[in-house]
Amino acid sequence: MIIMISFGFIYTQFVNIFFGVYNNLLSGMTGSLEPVVPEYKNLGLNVFGAFLYLVIAVQLVLLYFQFLTRGFEMLILRLGIPFACIGLLNANQGAFKGYIQKFINNAFTIIVQLLLMQFAILLLNGGHFVLAFTVSSIALKTPQMLQEFMVTAGSNGGTQSKINTVTRIVTMVKSGISKGK
Repeated sequence: MIIMISFGFIYTQFVNIFFGVYNNLLSGMTGSLEPVVPEYKNLGLNVFGAFLYLVIAVQLVLLYFQFLTRGFEMLILRLGIPFACIGLLNANQGAFKGYIQKFINNAFTIIVQLLLMQFAILLLNGGHFVLAFTVSSIALKTPQMLQEFMVTAGSNGGTQSKINTVTRIVTMVKSGISKGK
């Protein structure tokens, strides 16, 4: 009950902590807290540079849509926290553990993608089109990359969750058979 009631405050603190981490990393990378914007003056583009510039621009638009998607995921997760807190009544914490893990995964993904996007724009402004393309490509693949090493809710390969699912199905079938008699 306490988590359900105070989750608004907890979530605000969570966002403030991750925003502070992002600001510190951004100021360490660029020297200021101002967002980096593309500069279009005197780029001296050849055909290959113009093509890479266009591809990077498309990638940055795709990143924008990924940010929107992650934002809506966070909104849905925030609205569903009362249902996830019901899992705290179980000894194994039910869905709550995975739910909070999803919050943390989304927050880290957003921070890494934002920093990589800023770095790609810095490289683009410096005329390093190939490196900017590489960094923006990695920014698009960040969710898959982070998924490989971030701990998931089923830390033992999901075996326990499979066993729990099978046990629930067997219990439901048994109760359905006994009710039918």
